[in-house]
Amino acid sequence: MRIVSLNGDIAWRIITAYINEVGSFKSVTGIVYQATVSGECIMYKGGNRNGGKYENIERAEFISVFPVVQNMDVVNTSSIKRSIPSSLYRKRTPLIGLLISSGLLDD
Repeated sequence: MRIVSLNGDIAWRIITAYINEVGSFKSVTGIVYQATVSGECIMYKGGNRNGGKYENIERAEFISVFPVVQNMDVVNTSSIKRSIPSSLYRKRTPLIGLLISSGLLDD
């Protein structure tokens, strides 16, 4: 998988525009997450995650990790384990799903 070359802020705007338009995204494992943009975060829920409660990816977290992911030769849930902050560790599958669904990452 390869990621497009953009800065994190533009990538965030693309993802939030996608969520505002579609209202959901699909993870790499096929789970469909319902999603919404709320202030400076993307709120999502789906599958058996977190007892059906919303989880979030904050804009600042995303923008800080996007350049790291962008510079990786291979981008998948396994390859990003050691490169992302602990706050995003459990959110790897939804994060990659957002990148693929919004067209920022080839699947």
